Amino acid sequence: MYTMKDTCKKCNESTVLVHPAKFSPDDKYLKLRISGKED
Repeated sequence: MYTMKDTCKKCNESTVLVHPAKFSPDDKYLKLRISGKED
């Protein structure tokens, strides 16, 4: 799961900041990323 927070809300472990994926209209996983942001 991609997050900008310092800790994971599922496992409470520290996260590593990474750059977000580049936007592509042909992206197969776009719906999954959008639904992950709504949580």
